[in-house]
Amino acid sequence: MSPSPAWRTPFRYLLAGSAASRVGVISASTASPLLALSLGSSAVYAGWIAAAGTLPGLLVHIPAGHFADLLDRRRLMLVSQTVRCLSTAVVLLGLFFSDHPLRFLLVGAAIEGICAAFYHVAEVKAVRDLVPDEELEGALALNEARNNVALVFGRPVGGWTFGLHYTLPYALNTLTSLISLFTLSRVPARPKDEAAPSAASPEPSRPGRHGRDEPGAGIWAGLDRIWRDAFLRNVVLVCALANFLFQITILMLVIKAHSQGYSSTQIGLYMMTTGVSGLLGSLAGPRLVRRATRRGTPTAFVACCFALWVVLLWGVWAAGPAVLGLAAWGLCSFFGSLVNIVLAAYQAQVPAEILGKVTSTSKFITTGAVSLGALSSGYAVEAFGPDTTAFAVAVCITAVVAVSAWNSRAELRHALTALRRPVAKAEPVILLAAPVAEAPPMVDQGRPGPDPGEPEEAGRRPDAANAVSRR
Repeated sequence: MSPSPAWRTPFRYLLAGSAASRVGVISASTASPLLALSLGSSAVYAGWIAAAGTLPGLLVHIPAGHFADLLDRRRLMLVSQTVRCLSTAVVLLGLFFSDHPLRFLLVGAAIEGICAAFYHVAEVKAVRDLVPDEELEGALALNEARNNVALVFGRPVGGWTFGLHYTLPYALNTLTSLISLFTLSRVPARPKDEAAPSAASPEPSRPGRHGRDEPGAGIWAGLDRIWRDAFLRNVVLVCALANFLFQITILMLVIKAHSQGYSSTQIGLYMMTTGVSGLLGSLAGPRLVRRATRRGTPTAFVACCFALWVVLLWGVWAAGPAVLGLAAWGLCSFFGSLVNIVLAAYQAQVPAEILGKVTSTSKFITTGAVSLGALSSGYAVEAFGPDTTAFAVAVCITAVVAVSAWNSRAELRHALTALRRPVAKAEPVILLAAPVAEAPPMVDQGRPGPDPGEPEEAGRRPDAANAVSRR
């Protein structure tokens, strides 16, 4: 039976509003380091401004997941977006009338980061409330494409509007937050019949991989789930360390381009490569991921993406002109999108009662790395210079990926063995299967589903908790 199309219009409103908001945020974040450099500030201060948008939000990600599991998601999103709208308006006024505009940027970015943390976690749950199970995979692909479309438009628009007048990117940010508020008001509240189960009829809990009940009532349930799952633990940690290095890379490239005489419009256009590459990855991702994992495991596919990050970051170091480095760095987003799609599908079996906690914990770890990377980037470039910093980043990412591959060596050997076996044409293409019998029994395949022989639990939906940042 075909699902009712009633969910499509609210989902489109949610998607459009979030995309508009992202364009404004990315435009302002692109302009902020350029504004700091144009006012004579050092690379360290530019790094502080970049970190201000993520560091305060890091502190509230886990509480945000707890509230998203308890409260009405639409109302939480509306409150977050309203506070953000007021904050962007105050920043705009400060840029016009204050003698110290960078202070307004720091405070405004901090408030916006906190609002974004609550909004994102609530949005993840809202998508699950709106979209039927059988349509959720396509909705997740659209959600990933939305982020990359925002990058495609946000960064060049931020550079171009900054070239016209330094306040225009922040005016655009205020406008897009108003648009997002309007579209969000058109999204209906979660239907009563889809509300969380009451205490009288709780959703049955499911034993964890080590025989324990899932600690769904605890705020650290997300960390417990990630840590006990070999695949999630490996991917989240590698993505966190990669996000740290990506933040250093992007500020290094912006400073290098600025010193080589590129205009703000040119820098914004060159930074668009991240959005274009990520968009292509999100569009090609579902089919490519299924083909690549047909005979192997998610671990093997993700390991290939990590290895290509290594190649590209060595290309950033080897490139002379900043534009070539920006192009190599932008291509990392293609493989970042693929990693995000694999994670979205892999989380299909996360119990609904701890989904918000798993999402917020994953974002806490990966966004925390973004914050620390942005904070450290200015100090690194100031102390060592762009070229030495690029070399150090390439060495570090090589070491991280090598350790990850060593820890996953059993699954990688299993994937190589599977590639040599013929695949019947009638065999269904399944991204995530139960643990394969041929794999060594001591290796945790990393699947967050039931143990072998345990019945599947109905009603589980995948979630798009993006681990790879493309800020």
